[in-house]
Amino acid sequence: GEELFQLPSATLPNRRIAPPPTPIPIRGEEFFSYHIAIFLRDTRPYPPPRPRHSSRTRFGFGGATGALRFSLATPLRFFLTMLHQLLVRARLVGGAALLGAATAASAQPALPPVYQWATGAYSLLSGGTAGSVIARATAQGIGGDTYSAYRYVLPLTVGGQTFPGNSPQPSAVLVHHNATGTPTGARLTVTNGEIVDIATDASGNLYALARVRGTATFGSNSYSPSAIRPDYLLVKWDAAGAVQWSTPGTVASHSGQMYTDHLTVGAAGEVYVTGAITSPLTFGAQTVTPVAGRSTLFCARVGAGGAVEWAIAATNVGPNGVWPTDIAADPATGSVLIGGSGSTGFIWNGSTVGTSGDELFWMRLDASTGTVQSDFSVDLNNGATASVAPAENGHSYLAFSATSNPAGGSLILNGATLSIPFLAEVGVVARLDAAGLPQWVQVLSGTDSSAVRINAIAAAPSGTVLRGGIGSAQCYIAGSYSLLGRTSTLSGLTLPATGWSQLGFVSARDGLTGQETWSVQAGQSTFNGAVNDISLQPAGSGDLTMVGYSNADTLSFNSIRVTYPAASSQQRAFAAKLTQSYNSLTGLAYYDTNANQQLDTGESTAAGIVLEAAPSGQFYTTDQDGGFAAAVGLGSHTLSLPNPPLYYTVPPVSASPAFTSYGNISGGHDFALQAIPNQQDVRVHLTPVGRARPGFPVKYRATYRNVGTVAIAAGDVV
Repeated sequence: GEELFQLPSATLPNRRIAPPPTPIPIRGEEFFSYHIAIFLRDTRPYPPPRPRHSSRTRFGFGGATGALRFSLATPLRFFLTMLHQLLVRARLVGGAALLGAATAASAQPALPPVYQWATGAYSLLSGGTAGSVIARATAQGIGGDTYSAYRYVLPLTVGGQTFPGNSPQPSAVLVHHNATGTPTGARLTVTNGEIVDIATDASGNLYALARVRGTATFGSNSYSPSAIRPDYLLVKWDAAGAVQWSTPGTVASHSGQMYTDHLTVGAAGEVYVTGAITSPLTFGAQTVTPVAGRSTLFCARVGAGGAVEWAIAATNVGPNGVWPTDIAADPATGSVLIGGSGSTGFIWNGSTVGTSGDELFWMRLDASTGTVQSDFSVDLNNGATASVAPAENGHSYLAFSATSNPAGGSLILNGATLSIPFLAEVGVVARLDAAGLPQWVQVLSGTDSSAVRINAIAAAPSGTVLRGGIGSAQCYIAGSYSLLGRTSTLSGLTLPATGWSQLGFVSARDGLTGQETWSVQAGQSTFNGAVNDISLQPAGSGDLTMVGYSNADTLSFNSIRVTYPAASSQQRAFAAKLTQSYNSLTGLAYYDTNANQQLDTGESTAAGIVLEAAPSGQFYTTDQDGGFAAAVGLGSHTLSLPNPPLYYTVPPVSASPAFTSYGNISGGHDFALQAIPNQQDVRVHLTPVGRARPGFPVKYRATYRNVGTVAIAAGDVV
């Protein structure tokens, strides 16, 4: 759609503007008038009233900064409600649009998510000797499958299934869980090495990145380095578990080191791998060389068939090195996001990123070439783990932790000044535009020496329906927190006190404001723990998996209890799955020109169409592509258009199946907008462009729209 307001640097979220039909010529400048329906679906102080009539009330507001024109077939009370909420969600502060500078106090309450399953992992010899387990990563398939990766030394038991160890060398395993969380075997095992990251794509394909010094086994295949050195190995499986390809990466020196390695998958099945190296790395046909003696950031793109297409390493790296801590592909823009740490600036593919003394960096790369599109860095007191995830409209999310100096202080996040409490460790989560400028920033902190640490962030895939109907604008953060005393409080997180322990958490944030939607403790206990990684279902169901660790003998996930043997007294791990309390009805609204109730070639989709779900009474709007996803509860539901476009009729849409559980998606609920023939109607507005002053000319803007169903011959508007 077009811009709704002409305000400096304004970004107005969640607007839905129906595209105008082909205009008729008019002398002078040509403008359009828009038929606009605005529904901020999670922030209404009350549900909008059902339209009671079909009057064509026309009114407008004009001014020197632009004009806002409406033609509504709903009561004035509805318009004023929506306008108020729109202004709340786009408050201008100092000329910059900080989406969420104002709190939507009237947001609908969010139901807490429900744990579907949880399983423990521990390392223990038969004689009773205990070992530690590190849960590195998690990912979800499309049929309820879940994957979790672990690092261990002594034999590992995951949900009753045991995998051998390789003491004193570390081993790793990539475990497959079925829809109920039961482990069904390993996709990948590594002796003397570890699995550093895993990911899935929308087709359910699985990808894993490992560092291998010994032997990696996957299906009937195996890989071992040709020399005593740590090699990379990238493997792809299809949704059924069949190996598709594997691509190794070899280092030039047995003493070479690789750190903090990560991967992400693009829209076309291409894979992006990043890490830090101290020795030349040959990945496929590409070789990258580090700055001598310094940990050096690199990134490589691997095509959908497993061939390495490009690989780039940083140059001009300072003595303390630079390394990545997360990577995420943005399929909407064809770019790649990288966050990382390092107390020095560096040069990436000809562009300077950061300055000396910086501890955190963020950059957006062109996915086809690896060149820098935008970047910034943050000067922190201590190094931080930066987590990144894509948002809609080319935006992205960034999360990290920061610690103040003894006097407290502040940090500058690309122009936004953040206050850090005295001796506090805080979590920071922000939404950035394509250039890296903050749209909102939330600082999550506590009182009385409380702390918040963020280890991971994830964003809802496009088209996901979330509780309250707030669309795909949602992000999730996970990590650990400590809330020491009964009088201690956390800002931005609603979680119980922890005593003197550090416990894991997951929190959902409204993507348009950063405000908390819900937060849950990850395994209730009285001993230290944390969430290390989270993953969202790639098909958009809203299910979330997590992996983490705990030192407790028993963990509670709602009514699900995970109990560890008392002898496994060292660090244990867990994997768990959350489902959000809703079901999804999806469909499309389109202009059915031949009235056959099918979207044919040449027929256009309808954006900004308002629909209602019954019996819940919730209202939704179609997106710019005509699609929608309505969040509903249990039972059967129907969708309708309470106020279809003028001069159009809509055949009824079939009801949903009777839902008896949450997490279901029912598709095909399409609306075919069929034109009433021979309706001729041109709507014209005159809006003052400036103030009217006695004795001076006044300018008006003439806008028009063909709202009828027949073409109108060229002519003049008089």
